[in-house]
Amino acid sequence: QWQTLVISLLVCGTIAVSLLMSVLSSSELRPHHEDDLSFICQKQLGPGALPCPDAQVKFEESTEKYPKCEVGIIGTGPSGVYTAMLLIRSEVVSPRDICLFEMSSRVGGRVYSLRGFGENSLTVDAGGYRMSKKDTPSTFFLATEILGLSVTCYDTMDDPCIYYNVADEEGKKIGYGTVVETMMRDIGKRGARFFPRHKLHRFERVSSSSSVLLEFRGGDQAEIRNALILAVDQRSLLEIVRKSSLPKGLVGE
Repeated sequence: QWQTLVISLLVCGTIAVSLLMSVLSSSELRPHHEDDLSFICQKQLGPGALPCPDAQVKFEESTEKYPKCEVGIIGTGPSGVYTAMLLIRSEVVSPRDICLFEMSSRVGGRVYSLRGFGENSLTVDAGGYRMSKKDTPSTFFLATEILGLSVTCYDTMDDPCIYYNVADEEGKKIGYGTVVETMMRDIGKRGARFFPRHKLHRFERVSSSSSVLLEFRGGDQAEIRNALILAVDQRSLLEIVRKSSLPKGLVGE
């Protein structure tokens, strides 16, 4: 039984990583749902194929064509979503005035929980997957104390437990992505606006104004009146700022 479980985990993990790399290998913006690994897997193996994960968690999307926001957050990985939640909970800005823009159709960034693999409905984390009271105390506190999530020991042989996975009330692993998804549900219910499939191309200061104009791949635009937060990886950050209108000498050629 244990051998079967280990083999299942290895197979599902290999499928998860392979599918994830097929998505990340392309920098182009994909059509609606085509960066969903469940969609890609079933397209390749057929509808209902057991090795395929469940569809990704969905959130309400804003359909505004030219949104005007006080705060614009680029990227809905852990840092971007946490920033939005912190701004809202501290009452710095009204939830409705916060806009989150994401290049893909999902939230989580490099945290990606793939659920529903096989007959045992296994969960595989293709990215961040565990936390520790010692090594990642802020994340552990956020998950357990602020968000109220349950955890289970990553290695059942550890006594005392060192690393933890996010779990349901029965102790079953439900994915590290639950942390980001829980924060996203919270800010969505409060009124923050979410714009998936918006890959930022460049930004520039609006003439005779303190606002910043965002230009996305595909031609969409947005106006940010107060603060622009770039919660993206270093490579994406450099690509954006080098194409944007910034003070001369601030960014190298």
